[in-house]
Amino acid sequence: NNEVMHQLNVVEAVRQETMKRESRANKEHEQALQQASNLADRREALEKEAREEEKKVLQTQEQAQKEAQRTEMEREEKEAAERKESQKNNERETEKASRRETDVARQERAETARQLDRHMKDTSLDLHRLLGGAQREEKALR
Repeated sequence: NNEVMHQLNVVEAVRQETMKRESRANKEHEQALQQASNLADRREALEKEAREEEKKVLQTQEQAQKEAQRTEMEREEKEAAERKESQKNNERETEKASRRETDVARQERAETARQLDRHMKDTSLDLHRLLGGAQREEKALR
């Protein structure tokens, strides 16, 4: 009887210990599940954050590319305007030089015309003198 009671007490103690171990194992299992869930949530949050950062990087790259294109277009437009202005300036300078050459040629022609006019007047006077002298000689010979 005592032996049976003792065995019953041992069985009860083993059952109690087993229940404690199962309870502890269940708690540990619950904690492990909670940690796994927390880690999965954290991983999801980090992946979402990484995707958002990647979007931001891509947007920044697109903006930088657009800005670079805009800057390049502005530079090309500025260079084209400068070339056009330079061409206009060259044309103006060419026109000025051409006008100067024309003016010089006109002045030279006018001077030549004046010289020819003087020469013709001098020649005419010489002819008149010669003719007058010839007429006087002819009168004198008669």
